[in-house]
Amino acid sequence: MKKLFEVTYLLGIEIIFGALLLFPIYMAKETEVPLLKYFILVFPAALMFTFLLNRYKEKARILFFVMVMPYIFVTGNLLSFSVLFNLLLVFFVFWRTLANFNEYDTQLEGKWTLLTIFTGTFLLIFSAILSGIYTGEIVGLMLLELFFLIAGGFIKRLLDSDAEKEEKKKFLLYFISLSCLIGAAGLLFASGMNLFKTLFFGVLKIIASAAALTASPFFNWAEKQDWTEEMKLFAENENEEKTELPEEAVELRESEHFFDPVMLLTGLFIAVLVYLFFYIYKKNKLVRSERKETDSTSYSMSKQAADGGILPLRRFKNRLPENRIRKEIYHLEKFAEKLQLGRYEFESLSEWMGRIGLKDCDKIITVYEKVRYSTPEDNGNFNEFKQEVEKKKNELKEIKKKVVKEERAKQKSSFS
Repeated sequence: MKKLFEVTYLLGIEIIFGALLLFPIYMAKETEVPLLKYFILVFPAALMFTFLLNRYKEKARILFFVMVMPYIFVTGNLLSFSVLFNLLLVFFVFWRTLANFNEYDTQLEGKWTLLTIFTGTFLLIFSAILSGIYTGEIVGLMLLELFFLIAGGFIKRLLDSDAEKEEKKKFLLYFISLSCLIGAAGLLFASGMNLFKTLFFGVLKIIASAAALTASPFFNWAEKQDWTEEMKLFAENENEEKTELPEEAVELRESEHFFDPVMLLTGLFIAVLVYLFFYIYKKNKLVRSERKETDSTSYSMSKQAADGGILPLRRFKNRLPENRIRKEIYHLEKFAEKLQLGRYEFESLSEWMGRIGLKDCDKIITVYEKVRYSTPEDNGNFNEFKQEVEKKKNELKEIKKKVVKEERAKQKSSFS
């Protein structure tokens, strides 16, 4: 059930983002974007394929072409989508559902948030150029995507936590209450805009009426005066000022319409967004490449391993185990890998712990091997096992500090 939720969560993020990508196509035609039809077509197809994968595993790929693909073509035809659009949906539903089902434990909320804001901002700029008829729908989709990311991420982490069921229910109720409160405040503000507008312009009318009543004696006096001579003098002075105006100033005034500060600021804003996007992309790429590198000087490998050029194994191929005991060992190995104390491919769990200097690991090794090789459903006393793993994480920190001190000492001795 937890896996189905996580897959559905990832699919929901991508489907809502896909709705944003429809806008450039329909903006070019200046027609209405069929968002409701799109969701009616895509969501059921993706959920259907997800349940087939969960139930029938590999056979679900064949069942996709028997059940899901006909649904997309028939429903898409009824909803007036083109054949090409239906083919693209078949491809993307098959590809993204299968990918998310196999890699459901990925954490990409930050990247999706950045991509949503970046894409939505560009769409809002283009919508403003086209008289802003799509602005409301784009902002609504952006808010829906961000809320989906926040709500789904909260529930996902709540399911992963080791809190009691009652505590999880309380946290969930708090989150739902807070979300409802914020939503109600937004709806109240949106529905009350007409009332606020009426009150605002009503106050302005009262102020204008009071000012007119106060100034009416002056206007009555001015209306009775003869201003002919004064107006002639004013016209003569204005003509003299125009003749004395330098030619350079006249040319400058005529050329002012060629400079549009709004376009300049818009271009500058787009350039800043592009720069930020590529800067964050490059930074994340650099961090990922640094994490993949291992420090071969932290601990010496055996001669056989060094000759074979064996590098630390990326355990489980980035797929989180479902068993709680193996999951804790997975997190322990990932934590050790960040400290450059990772486990090598040729090593067993006991050999790895002995090599890096972890002590009193018999309990952890016994429980892990029992779960891995004999009874995978028996988790024993999980809380006690988790406490032991947390102790080993603290020991890893101390070992890393010790290694750093030794390396600094070696460097100082080599310089001296």
